[in-house]
Amino acid sequence: MYDLLDRRVDALDQGSRFLLWSMRSWVASMTERHCPCQTLGPAFSKMGLLGALPDIHMAMSLLNQNALERLSLSPISEKHISEGEALLLCVWRDMAWGRGAAARSTLELMVDSDSVSATFVAIGASTSRLAAMDMSPFGLTAEAE
Repeated sequence: MYDLLDRRVDALDQGSRFLLWSMRSWVASMTERHCPCQTLGPAFSKMGLLGALPDIHMAMSLLNQNALERLSLSPISEKHISEGEALLLCVWRDMAWGRGAAARSTLELMVDSDSVSATFVAIGASTSRLAAMDMSPFGLTAEAE
């Protein structure tokens, strides 16, 4: 997580930047009392990533409703990665790199026990869908770092 904290957003690969934008946009949409899927849908569609939106929406919804502690995400225009964002990106990175046990362990510290499995599945599914569309966050293997 600390390798991402306060890192410039533009230093991330394209898939990771898109994922971070998605998370920030999801939060902004909810804050403005808009439907995140309706708000994010056009951008996902334009990028050919519409298939990943339901899984990202599910993951963010579960994190929003069942977090043990409130995570703070920065505004879309922020140039650096915040602590909450670094933590979430690390979970997605662990999934992308095939470190599901590490991702699950982190989620166990983040969401209530009844939500761990569903959140894990949603993050895993979104990671797989992004990878299938050549937008995998952090590449597919640890060698990508």
